[in-house]
Amino acid sequence: LEATWDEVDFENAVWSIPKERMKRKKPHNVYLSQQSLDIMIALKTCAANCRYVLPSRYDADEPMSRATFNRVTAAIVERAKQQDFPLAPFTVHDLRRTGSTLLNEIGFN
Repeated sequence: LEATWDEVDFENAVWSIPKERMKRKKPHNVYLSQQSLDIMIALKTCAANCRYVLPSRYDADEPMSRATFNRVTAAIVERAKQQDFPLAPFTVHDLRRTGSTLLNEIGFN
C-alpha cells in the first residue's frame, strides 16, 4: 500500500521495493506482466500528481489505509455472495500468504 511512483520503472516493467519496506530488509524487484503494467498505467492516470500508487482518499500525501483496502475486499465477498458465488471472507494479507505458500510449494523462494 505504500508503493510510490518513483519505485515503478515503466520502461523495464519493474517495481523496485526498497529494503525499508521489506520484511528481511533487502530490496526486492517485482517484474510486471503486461497486464500488471497496464493496470499501473491506469492507476498512474487516475492518481494525477499523487506520490503514492494507491493514495488516501482524503489526503493525497498519504497512502491508502489498510482498513480501506480490507473494506474493498469485504465488498467483493459480499457482491460474490449476491451473485450466488460462494466466497469466504478474506483479507489482503490472506492473498499474500496464499501466494507465498503456493510459490514455495513449486520451488520459488
